[in-house]
Amino acid sequence: MSLLCEAERELTGHPVAAQSVRTAAILLADQDQNVRAAGYRRLLDGSADATGAVDVAGRALLVRHAAMAGELSAAGATARLRVMLNEPADELLEPFLLGTAATVTLWADGPREAESLAERGVRQLSPTLLHPAAQMLRGVRAEVAALRGDHELLLTEHAATAATTRRPGPTSANSHALHALTEMGSFKDAWRLVRSVDLHEATDSWALSRFLYACGSLRAAEGDVTGALHDFLDSGHRLSAYAVVNPVVVPWRSAASASRPARGLGIPRRKVEGRSHTVRIRTIRQRGEVP
Repeated sequence: MSLLCEAERELTGHPVAAQSVRTAAILLADQDQNVRAAGYRRLLDGSADATGAVDVAGRALLVRHAAMAGELSAAGATARLRVMLNEPADELLEPFLLGTAATVTLWADGPREAESLAERGVRQLSPTLLHPAAQMLRGVRAEVAALRGDHELLLTEHAATAATTRRPGPTSANSHALHALTEMGSFKDAWRLVRSVDLHEATDSWALSRFLYACGSLRAAEGDVTGALHDFLDSGHRLSAYAVVNPVVVPWRSAASASRPARGLGIPRRKVEGRSHTVRIRTIRQRGEVP
């Protein structure tokens, strides 16, 4: 993160490149709770240095941040992002904008539109150069595949990712694969995947929260509702620390409320009450339906 900030300062005379580095730094900050708040603070400052005001991709990330924090509905955020998509954007910045718009559109129950935006973003990526938005774009495609119940695709992509990615802690691909194995009833393979992920070395990140939610889903499917409840609440606690309260991001509240022993564990009911919208999202995901 510090290296990216230094690189941004060195690109004072190249505003587009500096803005791209700044946006990449924000995406990186999303992976670690300890730097996330500072990263978004810098983005809000906008013109803290000579590199100029916040670009359209940066403003899109701020809209996504507001939607995650529950300050803006997913539908309202999507409407704002559609306007931004009509603004001119440099080819370096457009994948960030498309990935952000695709993510929020998916939260607003628009999987087809989200998939179209993600595919458009992926087509703009260079086959020979890594782009910081690539993971976000591919993540949207995986979410849509999960909604459709395309488990084989998720497992294939997980295998390909696992062969090339070496980092501590879980990845989004791990969570998608774990959900797929759980839905398929392949519990032995699911637990093998869980054991392959070293949670002791994981940073306190969004990916960890999603993986804990997936672990809870696995336990619930096997009938371990008490263990599932603890995983769901652990996931929710970490997301809340990120100021991620919108239930469409990870529906841990409805999952926790379905764990009936919650009342006997001394856990306040307000912590496990789900919202009707959360239940609806979770039902869609369970059925593999795409509206």
